[in-house]
Amino acid sequence: MNDIKKMIEIARAEYAFLSKIKEEAESRMEEAPPGSLNIATHKGRVQNYQYDRDTGERRYLKKSESELIRKLAQKEYEKSILINICSKLYFLEKLIKAYATGYKGIYDNLDDYRKSIVIPVISSDEEFVADWYNSYPGNRNKYELKNEIITERGEYVRSKSEKITADIFYRRGIPYVYEPKMEIHRNYFVYPDFLLLNIRTRKTYIYEHLGMMDNPEYAENAISKINSYAKAGWVLGDNLLITMETSKTPLSTKHIDNLIEKHLV
Repeated sequence: MNDIKKMIEIARAEYAFLSKIKEEAESRMEEAPPGSLNIATHKGRVQNYQYDRDTGERRYLKKSESELIRKLAQKEYEKSILINICSKLYFLEKLIKAYATGYKGIYDNLDDYRKSIVIPVISSDEEFVADWYNSYPGNRNKYELKNEIITERGEYVRSKSEKITADIFYRRGIPYVYEPKMEIHRNYFVYPDFLLLNIRTRKTYIYEHLGMMDNPEYAENAISKINSYAKAGWVLGDNLLITMETSKTPLSTKHIDNLIEKHLV
């Protein structure tokens, strides 16, 4: 899986599930009858025996002891299950611990002398975010801003929906750039509403809010824009995120939250 967070969530859920199964199976094993079930065939008839490994004794089980036979068979089955589960739990625990221990902070934990002589293989999150902002300066669209709508971060945007969106990113700690200048084809530049960064995966996303989708001309241009992005490698649902609204269907903040949870944290 490319999404490490999702993989760890699945591993933890599987660990919890298997731990519960293990606990229940161990509880039943404590109440199980002693010995194990031996099954033999004599003259085409099945014969069941209760076998004691410590003494080597084997006792024939009559048909009237069918419940004991069933419990011994269940015990043997659950013993195999426990061996399998314990093996899986061991490797799941190793996996979870390996990814819970972040490698990005190893350099930060070095003493000052070692920091002065070691070249970090992976930059810290703070350094990466700073370099990202330097690579994508914002507010590059020269088209006149006709509204005086200001975000919580203190920048002017073109619509109330953009302010709502920017403020959500700001509160959630999502690095964003408003209207950067992006060359998606040779000498063909666009100014997407936002450029976003997932700090954990260090993946960059273009985010567009299409605010007048009930206007036919606007909708046609929006489709053309999405197709242009796709040709340049910005694919909807992957590294291109979009929200839409019409005059009757306003922007859903729940939709924005869902996009953040899926792609940006």
